[in-house]
Amino acid sequence: MSDKISKYDLKRTTAFNRLKETYDIGVAISSDNSQKSIFLARVETIDKVYEDFMTYHNQIISLISDEDFKKYDALRISADNAFYGSKAIKYQIVGDNSLTNNSTNVSTPKITAKLPKITLPIFEGDFKSPIDLLIGAELVPHILRSGRVLGEPGQPVALETIFGYILQGMAVSDHVPLHNSTLLSCHTSIESNLDIQLQKFWEVEEIPKISSLSTEDVQCEEIYRSLTYRDQSGRFCVPLPFKIPNPFFRNTCYQARRLFTSLEFRLAKNPELRKAYCEFMQDYLNNGHMVLIPPEDYNSPTAYYIPHHSVIKNEISGPKLRVVFNASFRDTNGTSLNDSLFIGPKLQQDIASILLTFRFHLYVFICDIKQMYRQILIQPQFQNFQRIIWRFSSDEPIQEYKLLTVTYGVSSAPYLALRTLQELANQGESHFPLAAKAIKKNIYIDDAICGANDLKSALSLQHELVDLMRTGGFELRKWASNQPDLLSHIPPSDVQMSCSFDKEEPSFIKVLGLKWCPKSDEFTYSFNPVDRQCTKRNILSEISRIYDPIGFISPVILLAKCLLQKLWESNISWDETPSTEILQVWNRYKSELSQLAGIRIPRRVISDNIFLYGTARFSVMLSQTGYAASYIFGLSMIVVKSVPFWSLLSVKWLH
Repeated sequence: MSDKISKYDLKRTTAFNRLKETYDIGVAISSDNSQKSIFLARVETIDKVYEDFMTYHNQIISLISDEDFKKYDALRISADNAFYGSKAIKYQIVGDNSLTNNSTNVSTPKITAKLPKITLPIFEGDFKSPIDLLIGAELVPHILRSGRVLGEPGQPVALETIFGYILQGMAVSDHVPLHNSTLLSCHTSIESNLDIQLQKFWEVEEIPKISSLSTEDVQCEEIYRSLTYRDQSGRFCVPLPFKIPNPFFRNTCYQARRLFTSLEFRLAKNPELRKAYCEFMQDYLNNGHMVLIPPEDYNSPTAYYIPHHSVIKNEISGPKLRVVFNASFRDTNGTSLNDSLFIGPKLQQDIASILLTFRFHLYVFICDIKQMYRQILIQPQFQNFQRIIWRFSSDEPIQEYKLLTVTYGVSSAPYLALRTLQELANQGESHFPLAAKAIKKNIYIDDAICGANDLKSALSLQHELVDLMRTGGFELRKWASNQPDLLSHIPPSDVQMSCSFDKEEPSFIKVLGLKWCPKSDEFTYSFNPVDRQCTKRNILSEISRIYDPIGFISPVILLAKCLLQKLWESNISWDETPSTEILQVWNRYKSELSQLAGIRIPRRVISDNIFLYGTARFSVMLSQTGYAASYIFGLSMIVVKSVPFWSLLSVKWLH
């Protein structure tokens, strides 16, 4: 044991002994009430003692090998037990037992109607219920969010918290005189994931709304514009847009080490997963996207350590591992890196607009930006907020790295990436006008969907796009096209499909979630229902998998929406089985979804033989079920055997 470790261990042990003595005195109160005053005096300083213990403990952890981690961590577990055990004893002694042991009849005012989009329990008249949880006043600032709904004068206020909305304020009790104030507090939680799913299902067909920048968005934009620069290679170096400069995070190193130990245990049980994880991190290291921190700089008190874990994404080529960095992880003060950052304005283009534009061109190509986030550098003064714990082998000591690029999982990452593409387009517009326009209008996140009406223009756009992206350090890959000449000069490893267009090759690729067959130049559909118990939750989950961003299968979606309305009218819970009538409709609907695979929709909607082109709008009522409003943005009329043929660009159904 080194002298430094011995020094820290002695101080750590001293702090632990004080924690243990306090806890032992608290336990002894049950048989010797004379110890009560001594315990209460000692417990007043227990937070400082525990903080000292953790400071010395973290110093030791940063110096020892992994083999000794469990030995030293055992004392930390005992310290946690003593600290939190003492806190519990304190609350038992000084807490008001009448609160937790008894119930009370309380008459509550009803203000549910004034809380849109949330559901609160409705209490009309008296109700009797025990109190389940007491939350200390010191925690209130950490659980509150920004939402607030005011009732009428004299009524409680609804405050948004991490647990849901709470009602807080004065209430009248039948058993307590009015002058003896009765404080009422209740809360509700919502099925957020299901609500979001349902909202997205209903909004996928909506025309995108143009919103103005908020005050925070303006501040975020100002930070980006004032601090961003390009290095000698042309790569962009961006800041982390902090709400408050130089934020402080407490004790994230120790917590990140604990989580890494758990991660390593899981990886040890799955050699294939561990291999893929190591390959991912090795790629990060080999490409200079992260660097090893010198041991003398370990356990920085001003840094933020990001825990990480794996996510397996199923792709056409097979499962693919992605390491996700959890910058929402909170420190011991309840603050995370993501909490401290501006998210930035929404910059991604509307999917429907891009897909509709994709249908106009005669010659089209698609590609994506390789590791887009990782081509944008984070400025050196912000890199310490992107530290991670990692090692490639359990035989090595645990090491610290810092991530040097925009990182997936950091809340500001989407804004920084898309804003950088916009800046690249702005700076390169004079030399690459076609590419700059495509970057601004035809890129969704990291997918480029472009085209032109003659081959020469399509090739010019393609070359400009490659050259402009290269000036910013971006590389384009996964090319596909309906025209082999647009792929002939692309390395085979960067092409999604074979240039031969052979019938034996895979028949489709994904374009923003839609299946596209480049050879036949058609969109196709397929849907494979999941066989599981029929409940309200599972029906919603299944319906939300039907993806239709530009209205190709609107009648199918309309039936799904009608079914969801019947589910809501039945007033059943999420996990309850619907009525026989709804089950029959659902089972038939689900069995027929497989027929979507027979749909073939031409990608291009404008013919070469156009002699009339214009716009129109019409709508048709459909009984009481709903109505359809169809918008035709472009019409082409072709004479085939003297019969006019009209081509529909898109249709929008409203219900």
